[in-house]
Amino acid sequence: MRLIDYTREEFHAPDEEQQARLPAFLLDIPGLLVRGVLPPLHLLNEILAQGHMGGGMSPGARWRPFEITATEYSDVIAELAEAARRGSLTNAARFAPNTVRTDPELGHHTDFIGWVRAVCAKYPPEG
Repeated sequence: MRLIDYTREEFHAPDEEQQARLPAFLLDIPGLLVRGVLPPLHLLNEILAQGHMGGGMSPGARWRPFEITATEYSDVIAELAEAARRGSLTNAARFAPNTVRTDPELGHHTDFIGWVRAVCAKYPPEG
């Protein structure tokens, strides 16, 4: 599985250089897994190609832009729940949800914000 070099951005602390396997890296991106749902591959690749998410007055992550393949996406799906469990125990992943899932029914969305709205309408907040 691919290793990702990236920077954790914090509001009240210095940035931290990190390296993690792809699933753990994804759990360190703020706002990526909405209600524990992994975006479909095409939307995930749009975000990964941007090289940054979050930041400002909240945590963020910055990386060299890239995309993943369908095979890597399948591997991420297979490993993400365990990475979230481990990340929660070790504090290695800042945004590890209690439940991790995909939702192919929402895969038709062509923009991230529309997908987020659909996820929030379908799934209640974790409590």
